[in-house]
Amino acid sequence: MKLLFLSIARTELFDHFKHRSNLVRDIVKVILWGVLLQSLSAGELEKAKIKELNKIIQTKPDEAAIYLERGELYREDSEYRLALKDFNTAERLNPHLAAIEFARARVYKDINRHDLTEDHLKRFLRLEPENLKALRLLATFYVDRERYQEADAVYGRIIKTFSTPALSFYFLRSQNRESYGDVEGALALIEEAIHLSEWTPMLESKAIEYEVKLGDYRAALERVDRLIEREEQRRFRYYQKKAEVLLLAKDPASAKMNFELALSSLDKRHPRLTHLPGLKALRDHLLASIDALD
Repeated sequence: MKLLFLSIARTELFDHFKHRSNLVRDIVKVILWGVLLQSLSAGELEKAKIKELNKIIQTKPDEAAIYLERGELYREDSEYRLALKDFNTAERLNPHLAAIEFARARVYKDINRHDLTEDHLKRFLRLEPENLKALRLLATFYVDRERYQEADAVYGRIIKTFSTPALSFYFLRSQNRESYGDVEGALALIEEAIHLSEWTPMLESKAIEYEVKLGDYRAALERVDRLIEREEQRRFRYYQKKAEVLLLAKDPASAKMNFELALSSLDKRHPRLTHLPGLKALRDHLLASIDALD
């Protein structure tokens, strides 16, 4: 019904503009196509694409890539049996199409067939060992199964394989190491990422978290001081962090002073916004922390 309504509206508008310039008519077409796409839910859009591919398959029944594409759409629509059937057809038409193994792995991951997920991912990576999507999926698969050592090896493979891997892989690998208790190894990875990157406050904050867990408060405080010096907009957050580390280091007097600096910095930075829920809650927390240390 929705598609019928849009089709009628499109016809009426085209009739209205049929005597106008080609440019105007083209603009109307673009607008109407955009409205059509926005009006469809994800499922409806997948079904519309599948219908188009069905028409193409009637004219090109021996194109393996088309079956592979349709199978992916079936997977996204949770039609897993139909997806696997299309992948089998694609393989029969082109046994050397490596992407079929990756496509199957994603289906089996969706339906929690862990043994087959791993099997097909490994088959695909033997054919395309430098495929980042597949490597990341395998690492995530191992993390989900709590096979952290194997996940660490895959993250290491990603970092080693790509000359400029995204810093996020260092971050993910560090979190994975933390999951099996290797906090020192996690910190080493963050330090390596910091060395490779320009100034990245997120990485510095993560390093502080690990240094605190390791009881290295001196290193954590030095790092917080660098954040305070360089990150003016969030200085109040880092004064607060410094105060919290000082409490762990059993220096309540210095902690109180930094809570006060955090409060002063917050009021200076947001003099008219401290009534907002998030900032008000932070301000109340700082005041309570100061009062508790009196």
